[in-house]
Amino acid sequence: MNSPASARIPFGQSVSWSLVGNVFFTICQFGAVVLLARMGSVEVLGRFALALALTAPVFFLASLNLRIIQATDVREQFRFTDYVALRLLATAAAFVAVVLLAIVPLESAGASATIVLVGLAKAFEGVSDVYYGRHQRLERMDRVAWSLMLRGAAGLLGIAVGLKIAGTSSAAAAGMATAWCAIVLFYDVKMDRLREFAGDAAATIGRSNASRILALARLSLPLGVVLMLVSLQANIPRYVLEAHGGSKALGVFAALSSFLAVGSVLVNALGQSAAPGMARRFTSGQYPSFLRLVTGVSAAAIGVGVAGWLVAVLAGASILELVLGAQYRPYSRELSWLMAAGIVAGPASALGYAMTAARQMRVQVLMLLAVCFTVAAASYALVPRYGILGAAGALGAGFSVQVLGSLGVLWKSAP
Repeated sequence: MNSPASARIPFGQSVSWSLVGNVFFTICQFGAVVLLARMGSVEVLGRFALALALTAPVFFLASLNLRIIQATDVREQFRFTDYVALRLLATAAAFVAVVLLAIVPLESAGASATIVLVGLAKAFEGVSDVYYGRHQRLERMDRVAWSLMLRGAAGLLGIAVGLKIAGTSSAAAAGMATAWCAIVLFYDVKMDRLREFAGDAAATIGRSNASRILALARLSLPLGVVLMLVSLQANIPRYVLEAHGGSKALGVFAALSSFLAVGSVLVNALGQSAAPGMARRFTSGQYPSFLRLVTGVSAAAIGVGVAGWLVAVLAGASILELVLGAQYRPYSRELSWLMAAGIVAGPASALGYAMTAARQMRVQVLMLLAVCFTVAAASYALVPRYGILGAAGALGAGFSVQVLGSLGVLWKSAP
């Protein structure tokens, strides 16, 4: 698992590759929603969405956001083997937690199986992500893009096969997990090292000094908690909506939210590509240059959000019918409200990359606790009365608090 000796590519190419890879992966994820809605049912989509909502916070915590720490580790404080060892240990713990979570009585054994299989897919995704962090630090986003495109296409195919064979959410999850496992082994780890992978992983843990792993865990744990809170922020309305409206309401909300993800992938592509540059500017004391880069990424994020909202307002009903089917056409108003929340979600995400580049880790935990409290309070107040519209309003309230808090953190971090 030695780091590849490869020259960085120009920033413009890095952004382009990141954009291509993330857009393609998001299109495939969006395609998965369409397949679940058309080949399955709204209820099947709802059970799959519930599994994602329950497993995502667990695996986000386990990720410890090591990828962004790798990407911004300009002084090479930790070895790649340290990152791999910690990620493997944390991923294994997360999967055990998901299995225990699935034991909690749900509506059916199929729902529990879906949770476990989605958790397995997330575990394979975690292995891929530690390689993405290495490539991102080297500013080789082309390698990340190729893996994302392969994983997106393979996952989409796996879900389609699972739905074709059994038509259940658990079969779809099994297909996705199998496909993502294949990409990890045959691309991320490299085919010529497939036989050595198990032994190499164990050796990596052995070579990594325990004190360094603990130091890395202490550094990254606040960011893992941050990612978990970000995930909870997005999923709390889903939990409340499922409790009050069942799998059908959650399925509709998941379908509409997939359009919001299209805009977020553009913002994340910009943020991931700009993060190493932000870190270099902040570390070297070039604060005005740091602020200009942060402002540029945030302004672009707002532009993406406004464009998405306008499309939803002008053509939402037609798009829903064309993509998802006539049964979703009546929800164009709800789509518009969700896309309006996306206008605030973009700069919230961009400012998150800036805070991490400035190494403002622990304060993000307190800020996002306040955000999650806001979303939870708004969800319990709005969702029982307004349903999906209430869930959209709760998300918008949370993103607004996040933007204000992020601006305050960056203001205080100024030298």
